[in-house]
Amino acid sequence: MLTQALARPPRDYAIDAYRWTIGAVGLLIRRDLGFSFSRVYVRQLIIDLGFADGHAHHAATHGARQAAQA
Repeated sequence: MLTQALARPPRDYAIDAYRWTIGAVGLLIRRDLGFSFSRVYVRQLIIDLGFADGHAHHAATHGARQAAQA
C-alpha cells in the first residue's frame, strides 16, 4: 500500500503537500493504517522501500525501476 501511495502525489491522498516528506508519509500511515511511528522510523521505512536518499519521490521511482528490471 505504501509503495503504491508514494508513486502518486500526496494530494491524491488528501494530504496538503506538493511532495512526499517524512511528515506526510507519517500522516498517511497514521490516518490510513492506524499506526503512529516516530519520524526516525518513518524515514527508515522509506529507505527500506528503496529510497536511499530518504525522499519518497526518489523511492517510488527507484522501486518502479527495480520492479521493471526483475
